[in-house]
Amino acid sequence: LAFEQQSTEFLSEKYQNDIIVFHCQEPLAFAMGMLHPKVYLSTALMDMLDKEEIDAVVHHELHHKYSYDPLKAFMFSMLTKVIWYIPVLKHMRQSYSVFREVIADDYAIQQTGTELGVGQALLKLIKKKTQFQKQTKFAVSFGDRALNLRIQKILNPTYNIPFNVPIIPIVTSAILMVVLMIMLNLNY
Repeated sequence: LAFEQQSTEFLSEKYQNDIIVFHCQEPLAFAMGMLHPKVYLSTALMDMLDKEEIDAVVHHELHHKYSYDPLKAFMFSMLTKVIWYIPVLKHMRQSYSVFREVIADDYAIQQTGTELGVGQALLKLIKKKTQFQKQTKFAVSFGDRALNLRIQKILNPTYNIPFNVPIIPIVTSAILMVVLMIMLNLNY
């Protein structure tokens, strides 16, 4: 990862935080790191967005940093992989990711005082959706459901994001838990 020194120093000083601008042809922004997360922005993103949009994106990612979302996402991911046989966990992880994105958007809107920066940045990212993002589905923020909900929330701040209860995974998970408990008790 090659860093863009001048932008890194400028943004780190401006926001009094660890913000790293790295050379990349993809427009990317993310918080990464477990115990000491940092915010990363690609040079392509910096070139694509104006100052207000960059401000909104930085605040959005700072919220992920302050909330230790990279650590939480990692733990949730590990939990769903270790306890893969409980299907409701996968749905909960996806819903959690969407809610964290919306909460980070709300924080950015509060910090900047307007929905414009977040909204315009999202629209530019949708238009710029690259082959890389289509192939890797890099982040939940590029997922169709998450984007639609985020834009709907920006357009209508009183909109409540629906939490769909997946009946089949819940019933399957409950049955599996009961079977596991019975099996554990049979050994004693």
